[in-house]
Formats: sequence, C-alpha cells, structure tokens
Amino acid sequence: MKRPKFTNKIRALEMGDDYGQPPEFLKRSDGVGLLNRAAINYLFGDSESGKTWVALTAIAQVLQSGGKALIIDADMNGFVEVHKRLSLLGVSTEQIMSDNFQHIDPMSTEELRDLSAWLQNDSQQWKPEIVVIDTVDRIMALENRDSNNADDFTRMVNLYMKPMANSGACVVMIDHVAKNSTSRDYGARGTTAKKGVINGISIRVTGEQTFAPGRGGACKLYVHKDRRGNLRRYCARTKNGGESLAAVYEMHEQELGPASVVIRPALGNELSGSVEAHREGLVKELLSADPFPKSISEAQKVTGKRRSDVAEAYREAKKRREAVPSSLHICTEPGTSQTVASVPQFQHVPGTPEPVNAERCHYE
Repeated sequence: MKRPKFTNKIRALEMGDDYGQPPEFLKRSDGVGLLNRAAINYLFGDSESGKTWVALTAIAQVLQSGGKALIIDADMNGFVEVHKRLSLLGVSTEQIMSDNFQHIDPMSTEELRDLSAWLQNDSQQWKPEIVVIDTVDRIMALENRDSNNADDFTRMVNLYMKPMANSGACVVMIDHVAKNSTSRDYGARGTTAKKGVINGISIRVTGEQTFAPGRGGACKLYVHKDRRGNLRRYCARTKNGGESLAAVYEMHEQELGPASVVIRPALGNELSGSVEAHREGLVKELLSADPFPKSISEAQKVTGKRRSDVAEAYREAKKRREAVPSSLHICTEPGTSQTVASVPQFQHVPGTPEPVNAERCHYE
C-alpha cells in the first residue's frame, strides 16, 4: 500500500513566515512586507485601481534582489507591456531577460496543467519565489469554470495555486471587486469561497489617483484578511469597513529613467478616518434618525453598514439618548421626538410673532 503524502513538517516551517514577524514580500519603505511566503495572497479592487502595478512592484523587488519570479498573464497584457512596466519600475533589461524571470500567457488548460506539474517536480531546479496570476477570472474561463461556483473555484485553486504555494512561493492572485455595494464590503466578486481559500493576506486596492502614462498614479492598500495575523499589527485601522490601512502606494514617472515608486505607511492626516471617528459618525447618524431605531437590526438598515460596525455605535447612541432628560425632548409630529439640542435657539425680535415654546408644541 502506498504511503500517504503526509506534510513535510520541517520543510513547511522552513518555508513559512515567522508568525511573529512581518511578511516578506512587497515591502514598504519601513521594511514591513505586505504578502506572505508559501501562501495564497489576494489583490482585489476596481478596474484601473492599480492592482497590476502593485503586483509587478512585488515582482520587481524580488528580481532586483536576485530572486526568481513568474507571472501567469491570463489577462493578456503581453510580454512587451510587462517588460515596459517592469523597466519603469527600475528592473533592468538584463534582469527581465534572464532566467530569473518567466512570463506565460496560457491559451489552454493543457498549458496550465503542464506548468503546474513542472513547478511541482522536485527535480526541477527553477523555483519562483513569487507567482502572480493576472487575473483569476481569466484562469477560470480557460478551465470553463464558473467564478460564482464555490466548487469550481476551490477545484481550480487546489489544482494550480495551492501546489505553487506549497512549493514555497508567494502566490498573488489578482481579482476584481464586486459591483454590488453589499458584496463590495465582503471582497472580490464571485463566490464567497474566494475568501476562504486565502491562507495568506488579502488586500483591497482602492484608487486615489488614476494611473496614466507619463504621470503615474496612487492607490491605498487595505488589509481585508490576514490569516496569519502578522501584518495587521503593523498597520493603522481606518473607517474603510474596519479594514487596516496597510500602505499608500505612490508612483511618479520621471522624464528620464525609471519612475519613483514609494510604498509607505499611512501618515497621520490619512488616519483621520480612524475606527473611533467612524463610530462617532455612525453615532451621530443614528441620533439624527427619526424615528430612533429600536434595535441593532433597525440601526443597520438606517446606516447600511455591517452589523459588527453598527452594534457598538447603536449602544453608544442609545446611551446618549437615554441620558438626555425627557423635558428636553420636543415633539415634531405625533409619536416622534428629538432633542432640543438639535433645534436652533432664536432670540425674539420685537414686532415679530413670538417663537412657539417647545413644551407647548401640540397638534390639533
């Protein structure tokens, strides 16, 4: 009987990131990485938000340090375009044309299967440190799979991405964000299984300045999921759905030479939308609601936010509302009330009708 393929525990520990240390790939200016080794990582966001630029920057860092990188260009950008972008990111033509960098634009499932088998071959000496898949939906289409089907997606990941991660590579899957407002908060479009298969880090990319030739662009990187918990501690939490702001990516093209690229931690003024500020905003929104919500579920409908975000704000709003003496409530219409603090106080001008006393307010 054939022996089961048990986990090589020593190799797994050698390849994996130290859970107490920051990730190794896509490093910020302070040395903190944003993507895990030996894991499936995710970059998702709207079209033209900068996802591919961010992924290529991770490749550029690996190549410039003498490592090996592979891009599965299912989005059909083409090698010429990839070469142009890597050059703009400061990678030399010699490094791009060397054996350390490989580019493939698979046109069939057979090519994908051959690539997967080749990378899993223990006798194969060429092992990439980072593998970028651009984009997930294109790979699914090659497999004639439905990206909205959990079984199809999981099967695709187990067939291609998981073996690459098990070989020690930092696997980076690029995907688009859902268009529905509720689904956007959850993550990439398609099946919820996409979030479940991530055993590394999932980053939401939001465009700040549209990337354009001759100019550059900027985007923010938010931690959507941190499976190992070794990135969030180095990030600032903001109001974006409670997600942590991992970094600000800025690229400025120069007249001559490579572009200036900076991946930096957030500055103080970029943290104005902290969790506390976000909660205070929800509290004020709930206090101004008429009628005041009777439950967290009603508060969730009023704000349109997640239950986990609304719950604490609702309790605080209810606490403040109950602290206001009933004598300070005025009637606005039968069965409703609001605090006098929200009503402007006017001085009586001689010769004009006297303002109605709030306590005498009544309906005929």
